[in-house]
Amino acid sequence: AEDGIRDIHSWLEFRRVLFRSTLAVYPNPAQDMISIRLPETMNGKMNLRIEDLSGKLVVDENYFLSSQDKRVLNKDISALANGMYLIRVMNDDITYQAKFQKK
Repeated sequence: AEDGIRDIHSWLEFRRVLFRSTLAVYPNPAQDMISIRLPETMNGKMNLRIEDLSGKLVVDENYFLSSQDKRVLNKDISALANGMYLIRVMNDDITYQAKFQKK
């Protein structure tokens, strides 16, 4: 039973490390458009979420990436209010995140 517990702990630690994986978002701060550099290994279905710092979800979109697609996603943020935002990209149970500022 000890080995099973250790396996669960190492898996949870692994998940925490993956959750902290950061995205490159530029320019930052931005006015109208941001570019999001995705990990080279990302393929298949992905979900893009942008939240303001109060936790309000302002963007929730799904995409499908093929291996031929560029790993840069351009996103129009001109409709967002000025302020700080958290961007999350989820793919295969891995969450990548970054903060950016809209000016």
